[in-house]
Amino acid sequence: MKFLLPLLLSTCVAAPATAQEMQCASRLAVVAQLAEGYGESLKTVSTLNDGRLLETYANEGTGSWTITIQKAGEPEVCLLLAGNNFVMMNRALPPNL
Repeated sequence: MKFLLPLLLSTCVAAPATAQEMQCASRLAVVAQLAEGYGESLKTVSTLNDGRLLETYANEGTGSWTITIQKAGEPEVCLLLAGNNFVMMNRALPPNL
């Protein structure tokens, strides 16, 4: 897994993932690799209307970020997107956005 995650992340960034292309692994393994390999920690958690869990991990120092998605009750998460230039917003968005 340690060597596979960078490849998985680059695949996710290269093109939007479809259900058949998503790379999935145990949540514990993914979270550990994001922490150890990229210094990323959990920043946001959202539940989608269909019950899936969307999580954002980021390293505020380097700006790297990863978004994972997980079906309710499933032990695996799938890498959805990854990128750079993460900024945590500590203010309200304007009402017109």
